Amino acid sequence: MENKKNIILVSGIVILLILFVLIFHYTFFKNLPTAQLSFVSMNTIIEVKIYDQDQNKAFKGIKVVYNTFDILDSLFNPYSSKSDLAKLKLYAGKKFVKVSPYTYEIVKISKTFHDSISDLFNIALDPIIKIWKRYAKVGKMPCKCTIKRYKALCNMNNIILIDSTKEIFLKKKFMGLDFGAIAKGYALYISKKKLDSLGIKYYIINAGGDIYLTSKNDKPFKIGIKDPFNKQKIFKILYLKNTAIATSGDYERFYLINGKKFSHIINPRSGYPQEEFNSSTVITPNPIMADIWATVLSIKYSPELLKKLPDSTRVILINKKDTIYYSSSFN
Repeated sequence: MENKKNIILVSGIVILLILFVLIFHYTFFKNLPTAQLSFVSMNTIIEVKIYDQDQNKAFKGIKVVYNTFDILDSLFNPYSSKSDLAKLKLYAGKKFVKVSPYTYEIVKISKTFHDSISDLFNIALDPIIKIWKRYAKVGKMPCKCTIKRYKALCNMNNIILIDSTKEIFLKKKFMGLDFGAIAKGYALYISKKKLDSLGIKYYIINAGGDIYLTSKNDKPFKIGIKDPFNKQKIFKILYLKNTAIATSGDYERFYLINGKKFSHIINPRSGYPQEEFNSSTVITPNPIMADIWATVLSIKYSPELLKKLPDSTRVILINKKDTIYYSSSFN
C-alpha cells in the first residue's frame, strides 16, 4: 500500500474535528475586490466567495453558483412533486421516466461507484431512511422484519438506465432515490466547471461543510481545523488549493430513540445506522468523490477500501471512542 494511503492510529486523543471554521487568506487576496453571497439550498447554508480583479466577472460567478444550486435543488428535492426524484418514485415499478441530464449523470456516477468500487455507497436507500425517520419521531426502534422488508427495496441493481434517452426506471414499486451522500459534492463539481469556464481563478464554495476551493497559481488558502471543545485551539493547519473537502458524521445529525443516539447514515448492507465512526473527513481534488468517500468511510474502514482511494487523498476518521485515525499525508 502506498504510504499516503496508510492510516496511522493516534491513541488517547479526544477531539471532535469540525472542518474549516476558520479560513484565512494570504495578503495577496486582500487587495482584490471580493464578491460573496450566502443562501439556503439543499437544506443547508451555501457560502460563496470569489476573488477577482474584475468585480463584474466575480458577481457573474456568484450568480452562476446560485443558479446551479437552485436548479439542482429543484431537481433533487423529493418533497417537490415537480422534481425528478419525486417523479421517479411516483412511477417506480410502472414505467421509465425521462430526467434531466444532471439527474441522469448523478445516478450513473452513483451506479458506477457502487458496482465497481463499493456497495457501501447506495442512492436507493430512500425507503429505509424514511422508515428510520418515521420510527425515530415516535421514539421507537423498527423491528427486524420491517428493516428486512424495506431493505429489499434498496437494491441498486433495480435501477435501469437508458443512455440514449436519459431515462431511468426503478423496477420495484415503492422504490425511491436519496442523493444526500452526493448532491452537495455534485453541485460543487458543476459549479466548479462553470466558474472555471468563466476564467475565475480564486474562489471558495462552502456547502454546509462540503467545500471546494481553488487557486490557479502557487498561493493556496490557509485552513484551520478547530477543536470545538477548545474554541481557541487549532488542531491542524492545512495549506490547500484546487481541492475538495467533505465531512460525514453523526455529531449534529442523528436519530434519538429511547435516549440513545443513532447515526443518520445507514449501512446499506444491514439496513441499520452505522456504528463504527463518529466522523470521516476526506480531502481530494474531485468534490463528488470527496462527498461519496466521506460517507463510505464513515460506514466501514478497511485496508481494501483504502487501496481504492483516489491519488492524493487525505483522510481523517474518528471512531466511537473518539480515537482519531488520519492518513500519513497529514504528517
